[in-house]
Amino acid sequence: MADSLMADTTTSLPPYPSGAEPRVLFGSFDAERSWEARGGRSALPSLAPGPATAALGSADELLYQLCGPGDLLLTSREMAPELLADLRAHTGGGEVATVPGDPGTPVEARLAAGAGAAAGAGIAVGGRTPVPYAVVEGTAAAVAALGAPAAVPELDAVHTVNAKTWSNAFCLAHGVEGAARTAHGAEELEREAGLLGYPVVLKSAHGVAGRGSMVVGDPLRLGAVLRHQRARGADGGGPLLVQRLYRRAADFSAHFDLARDGGMTGIAFRGMTNTGLSFASSDTLDGAVEARLRADRGYRRLLAALSEEIAAAGYWGPVCVDGLIATDGTLVPVLDVNARLSMGRIALALDAAARTRLTRLSFANLRCSGDPRDTYLLLRRLLGEAGLAVTGGGPGVRLLTAATLQAPLGRCYYAVQADTAGGIAELEGRLRALLAGLPGDGAA
Repeated sequence: MADSLMADTTTSLPPYPSGAEPRVLFGSFDAERSWEARGGRSALPSLAPGPATAALGSADELLYQLCGPGDLLLTSREMAPELLADLRAHTGGGEVATVPGDPGTPVEARLAAGAGAAAGAGIAVGGRTPVPYAVVEGTAAAVAALGAPAAVPELDAVHTVNAKTWSNAFCLAHGVEGAARTAHGAEELEREAGLLGYPVVLKSAHGVAGRGSMVVGDPLRLGAVLRHQRARGADGGGPLLVQRLYRRAADFSAHFDLARDGGMTGIAFRGMTNTGLSFASSDTLDGAVEARLRADRGYRRLLAALSEEIAAAGYWGPVCVDGLIATDGTLVPVLDVNARLSMGRIALALDAAARTRLTRLSFANLRCSGDPRDTYLLLRRLLGEAGLAVTGGGPGVRLLTAATLQAPLGRCYYAVQADTAGGIAELEGRLRALLAGLPGDGAA
């Protein structure tokens, strides 16, 4: 089985679930916050929402990249018609409908409130198979309210396999490089960090894009965490993982699907760029790095074993496994298990739509005012005037969302496509300069 997983050397995966078209796609992108709330308070001192957290409520527009003819995307906010027209020029199309209700309420909760919410908006799911971005509280009820024909994994199973403590237990059991020490309480944390040696990374059970993780470079920095835990006493939060901080040469993600019977698809890869511990972009993976991963029999066997244990825990659906290669060549194969769709999976669809080019999927936080549609139209016009917009299949920049451009701080998601890594960097640099020059201080 392990060898066959790597036989597919394409950069894309078939639509999940395979052979089950048409589909209805929907869901909140901030799944980790939902799982974190379900699992209890974190032992780290700061897990506050980021400045553009509200924009994540409209990031479901990104799922349009996964839509094909006959698919239906349910969005939290109405999609700007100009954005939809622009997206359809580059994708296989698909229908879009807006779920009625308060945009501050997760779309799953709005759907779960009753089938009337969908019917009242003229949303006809028909026989489409539901594909949520992630299974969170309310997803199963939303699927039932839609009258969709397929179930989703149990929330307990989803919560379990997405916990960093679960993937770390797998790494410990299999002797995997990068396995972390577990600390229950301040005394254990101080001891384990000292034994491992600074710098270390502290991780809570749930968290993403740097939220829920912290680099600690010395005992003084650790002291702030220890004081936080001791001040909260018995309510200090769940266990923390204490992991060696690796000097990274390459970050990557492996993507595959698990069927309900445990069957696993082939694996596709994306590269990543991180700022500190925070996700910055998903990139076409360097060919030499991908060749190394596909040739590594031990890595293949490990992913096969991981997929079996994920399935045994009760999860099926899309999976993303983050890893890294350190500057000394060490492979750290399992940093995180993300049992959900992901930015990397969306970027794979961008790869598939432009097979001869490299692709970067990224974002910039923007100070915004007024209607998001107006901001989108302004950005669209400025890209055209600057010669940055993709035209005729050439290199350039594509804007991927509009509703995320919410005041006062929105988020501009974009794709950069070029023939070389240098071309990506040049185009993105010009884009960032353009955004920085916008009224209202531009990019944040």
